[in-house]
Amino acid sequence: NHLDNLSAYYNKVKSIAQNPKCLLDGREIMQELNINPSKKVGAIIEELIEQQLMGTIKTKQDALNYIKKFKN
Repeated sequence: NHLDNLSAYYNKVKSIAQNPKCLLDGREIMQELNINPSKKVGAIIEELIEQQLMGTIKTKQDALNYIKKFKN
C-alpha cells in the first residue's frame, strides 16, 4: 500500500542522509587541487556532501567541477 511505500522511501532517504558518502575522497581532492592534507580537505568534503544532499552535485564530474572554486 501507499503508506508502506512512503515509509520505505523515508527510511531509505533517512539512512542516506545520516550516512552520506562523498563522491570524491580526500586523496582525489588533494590531487585535483594540488594541496596537502589539511583541515581544508575535510571542509571541502563536508561541503561536497551538503551539496550532494541538496541535489546540486549528482555525479563525480559534478563534484570535480564544483571543487575547482577552491583552487588557489
